[in-house]
Amino acid sequence: MADMQKNNNFFHAVEGYLVWMNLLLRRILAVSPFRFLASIVLSLAAQLAMVVSFFLPLKIVFLLGSEQVPSYLNGVLPISSVSELIVILMILSALSYFVFIGANRYAEALSSEGAQRLVEATSKLTLFQNQDELALRSYLRVGNFFAAMLFLAFSLTVFLLFYFNLFLIFLLCGAGLLGVLFVLFRVSPRSRISIEKTPGPFISQVYGVFFIVLFSVMVVDIVLWSDVDFYVSLICLLLVRQLLQRMTTATIDSVLLFRQIEQVNSIFLNADLKSAGHSNYKAAPLLDTLSDGRLLEFVGQVLSRLDRKLDDRDSDADFEVVYLQSSLVDVLSLLVKRGAGDVIIKVFHDRHKLLATRESDLMLSLADDDFFLSEFRVIESVEGYRVHVFQLPARLERHHDQTFKYRRDEFRVRCFSARPNLQFVERYRLSHSMLGRRVSDIAQVLRFPMFKELLAEYSITSLVSLSETILGELPITLCPSDITDDSLIVLDGGAVMNLHWERWAFEPVGFGLSLPELDLPHLRLLLDRSGLNDIQADKVRLCGLLCIVEQQVRNQKLDMVKETVSLVLQTLEKLDGPERYR
Repeated sequence: MADMQKNNNFFHAVEGYLVWMNLLLRRILAVSPFRFLASIVLSLAAQLAMVVSFFLPLKIVFLLGSEQVPSYLNGVLPISSVSELIVILMILSALSYFVFIGANRYAEALSSEGAQRLVEATSKLTLFQNQDELALRSYLRVGNFFAAMLFLAFSLTVFLLFYFNLFLIFLLCGAGLLGVLFVLFRVSPRSRISIEKTPGPFISQVYGVFFIVLFSVMVVDIVLWSDVDFYVSLICLLLVRQLLQRMTTATIDSVLLFRQIEQVNSIFLNADLKSAGHSNYKAAPLLDTLSDGRLLEFVGQVLSRLDRKLDDRDSDADFEVVYLQSSLVDVLSLLVKRGAGDVIIKVFHDRHKLLATRESDLMLSLADDDFFLSEFRVIESVEGYRVHVFQLPARLERHHDQTFKYRRDEFRVRCFSARPNLQFVERYRLSHSMLGRRVSDIAQVLRFPMFKELLAEYSITSLVSLSETILGELPITLCPSDITDDSLIVLDGGAVMNLHWERWAFEPVGFGLSLPELDLPHLRLLLDRSGLNDIQADKVRLCGLLCIVEQQVRNQKLDMVKETVSLVLQTLEKLDGPERYR
């Protein structure tokens, strides 16, 4: 899949898919040939039954205005009246539809059995939660693909034998469609990426246009050139319509199947796919995809897009790229040194769309604030990857003597001092509950028997009420979650900047602090430096402790919850006295 993105070639993508599908077919036929082939034949029978069930009602409508049985039926059926013929055709139409339903159901049953046999034949343990469902769905999609190919071969044979011009028209229109798609994918990467995000509607529209063009050319051919029987042309038209519907479903199934290539391979295939000659065997990790051989080219594309956004016609051609330790899997951080100023480029793997969106939401909503110490730009897609760019106001010091504790404290002071945009905070409240509203949920665990002795003298309801009141008195601050030694970088001049804003929240001051940071002397120093010396340090400590309790409850570390709750009780006693909540 990564190889497809690199080559940006429509036919290469089709070729890679067909090679992989051939591997799956060989594996399926080796384990469950009868069920697979029978399901495909039944699918073809179902499609033909559907065509018949569509054609016969039209024939009945034509017979309603007729007074005698058509001569070509007299030699086939001993029918004396049109009414008798209409009844027979109605019965046949209903039977055809029931054949369609029955064949489809039996094909699905055979596919279900075949998928189960295939999973059992691999002798693998359960690999992920919905393995059986995925195995059945994948088996059905493979079957649908080959059933569609069989139906295509059958239809083309019918056209070749009974309506040769339509056979030629179909091939020419199909070749033209492939040519248009090739040009579209090659000259417009942005369109290709948009199609990859939502392939279903695009595929349906392509086959819809294909049918309109084919039908129009077919009508012109019948009127001007071909002397084809009316009923033959009608059956061929119904066959074309049913075929394209089947091809639409098969194409969408193929795209969805290939998107799950890693899971499908892990369930069905035991061979080393790379050695089998299939280079698109898995979606490569981001670090492998952007290896040294492609990195400079990729960064060059990013800088070119960035300079166009900034209308900078004098962009640097020379630059140096340095890897920054990200600590987030498949989020690649790069420092780019160039004459126009250092920039940090963050590249997100496709599976981190939500993280990328959350970071851009925050940065763009607070774009006028100098809190982030950098100018932020989003480049929606470079070779299929979401890219964020931070333009630094000063050079990045990669070798500094500042400890993590010092950098963390400097960053906390800036977070505490900042006053977030109230309109943005209100938007955040519409979709998120802050800690004060979650205290009652956290407290539910305190009703467990293991906390009975610790809380014997206390009222949990009063504890919750008092905590909510105190949290409501604290100012709201921006609280990032990913504060690590790697994420806090130092700029020339000593300013500390956070590299990661994928996970953040608006919460009362003190939220997200670690237990060592909640030491009261240290906490008072942070509050004094932040201009919040009018706030009681114990209230901020309470917020931090409740945040830690919430995390411990979420991770089911109940023994640690017990220890932290005892600190919460001590803090509440200092703030309001024990008589308030007993």
